[in-house]
Amino acid sequence: MPAEPEPGASGASDAGGAVTDDGRTIDGLTRVLAKACRALGDAGHPKDAASLAAQGWTMVRKVHPKQADRLDGTMHYLARLEG
Repeated sequence: MPAEPEPGASGASDAGGAVTDDGRTIDGLTRVLAKACRALGDAGHPKDAASLAAQGWTMVRKVHPKQADRLDGTMHYLARLEG
């Protein structure tokens, strides 16, 4: 059974279980999370969406600052919806 990556590790496993990371996986997942959070906020649930975006931001902020900035922008967008 292949070893699981460490918590917070980025990357995807290849067929042999080795972890690879070219940044595309985290970037793609961050984009999907940001879009989903905006859609949830637009659907009338900005607090729930902001909570999810904040959780994602906490996970990526130290290692992936570009992606953290994307989620930060999403949180600002959602804050305007709450007001």
